[in-house]
Amino acid sequence: MYHVKFDPNGQLIKIQIDYFGTLTASYVYTLWEKNSNAKADEKSGNNQNSQDDKYELPSPVQQNAERIIEVFSTLTNPDVTDSREIVAIKILQGNTTLFSEEDPTGVQIAGENFSVVEEKIVQAGTTELSDPFIKLIV
Repeated sequence: MYHVKFDPNGQLIKIQIDYFGTLTASYVYTLWEKNSNAKADEKSGNNQNSQDDKYELPSPVQQNAERIIEVFSTLTNPDVTDSREIVAIKILQGNTTLFSEEDPTGVQIAGENFSVVEEKIVQAGTTELSDPFIKLIV
């Protein structure tokens, strides 16, 4: 699990989900309540359209302390060769990208810094899963 620190008195928190590669990807973003199986928010999407995959977390901001962000992605490779796909997640507070304690400088892809990145090699004709968990801490 990744840990991302935020300011409980700061601006709204947003999550942005990006994919880098040529595969078909879909996701379910879930914001889990603190110490619970209840969901505070859930959205789904894919990389096959031009809509932004960016969502605001609920306010007031401080209620997001100890909540867990999960981004469950399905990556499908219908091709005859193996392919690399990158799932890149950005956690923002206001316009500032927050980085995980596990990687405090973030990961740069295509000139942008991301909070959490998972890279998968998806074999030809198969489907892989990516499922990072991000705990929001103060």
